[in-house]
Amino acid sequence: MPRKSLILFLVVVLAGALGVSRAFSQEPNDKEYQTLRKIIERVHDDYVTEVDKEKLFEGAYRGVLEALNDPFTQYFNKPESKRFEAETEGKFGGLGIEISLKDGILTVITPIKGTPAYDAGILAGDLILKIDGKSTERLNLEDAVETLRGKVGTQVTLTVHHLGAAVDSEITLTRAEIKPPSVEGAMLDPKSGIGYIQISQFTETVRDDMLAAIGGLQKQGLKGMVIDLRGNPGGLLDQAVDIADDFLSSGVIVSVRGRQPEMTRTYTAHKGQKLESLPIIVVVDEGSASASEILAAALHDNNRSLLVGGRTFGKGSVQNVIPLGDGESLKLTTARYYRPNNEPIEFHQGIMPDIYLPMSREQALALRNQEREDKLRGRYRLGGALVEEEPAAAPDPKPNPPGTAQNEEPLRGRVVDFQLQAALNILKWQLAHPAAVSEASAEKAEKAEK
Repeated sequence: MPRKSLILFLVVVLAGALGVSRAFSQEPNDKEYQTLRKIIERVHDDYVTEVDKEKLFEGAYRGVLEALNDPFTQYFNKPESKRFEAETEGKFGGLGIEISLKDGILTVITPIKGTPAYDAGILAGDLILKIDGKSTERLNLEDAVETLRGKVGTQVTLTVHHLGAAVDSEITLTRAEIKPPSVEGAMLDPKSGIGYIQISQFTETVRDDMLAAIGGLQKQGLKGMVIDLRGNPGGLLDQAVDIADDFLSSGVIVSVRGRQPEMTRTYTAHKGQKLESLPIIVVVDEGSASASEILAAALHDNNRSLLVGGRTFGKGSVQNVIPLGDGESLKLTTARYYRPNNEPIEFHQGIMPDIYLPMSREQALALRNQEREDKLRGRYRLGGALVEEEPAAAPDPKPNPPGTAQNEEPLRGRVVDFQLQAALNILKWQLAHPAAVSEASAEKAEKAEK
């Protein structure tokens, strides 16, 4: 498996050691090591009940990392390392949610589309208070992940607090094999030639999948495109960089900066890509994290696209997985990401879009329920939750003959995806006024240089 720098919460690729011990070899803390050894030995020998020494050492490892107050740095024992590798392969049994600790509370970063968590209505920002009736108050991240996973087909009940809700909800989910989706595409507005690409996660094949989807849209007369990164928790750095490069002719894509020289690198765009001139608008929300934020920032800061939607999650750190021997490993934060404008992607602050249109949890749930109902009735269309341009036809007033199905009522009270609708409207205007768009872009670039 090739070595790669990664930016996903729970899906990374094993990398080589990065000189972790060099600081300790230069400044040995013999006294502290001796104290730690004495504590472990005394507890092992004299504690009121017999204690497993391996568990004591493991607790010490985790305690060291907890002192960093970094939820993305984790120690993995042998079984955890194996599960982690399974995630890297893109298939694992679970619920389909990315989670983190926010102010000590188990928090949903985003549910992955098409998984049990997504279909059950769990949203980004939800707080998981209990798992099978047991409080998550003092549960660390790796133990929470292990508890949520299980054999495919088994069930787990979560007590969830939706922000703003008066009461907590108990949601029972059935674990399934999680196969993170990559890319979906469709023509959003055939009349205007506007297409729609939804990138759900930055997997190893996401760029190829995206180019294939765009190729299909180009055959349908593609003139502009909306890129939807909402609910995308991140993925592989190289894929985010390559996709950004596809849309840029020059400029910095992202800078990686760490304490060690080998962790510092700047990625830049190359001229001559096929999609450099395709008009695009990017949609983001609080579930857009890491690789999603890198792509969004690269396109925004290089004056390539406006951002529409909600503020992104804010996860701008790099993790490498370092083998420790005997099947154990350490996932360690080794660097931070910086946008082309030289600003870091701050943890839990994220990126503010140009057109700020936050979606309430009630609206998000209504859209998800509508999507599920549309799929059950066979009338689901990707990106179809928009304002109807033409009113639905009136039902036939004549009753059907006895024994046959009644005429279906026209769609009423449809929930509109107003974030996607706004992106579509902006892109329509841009396609209709190319000179104004070019002038505005030039002015913005000139101000940025000053």
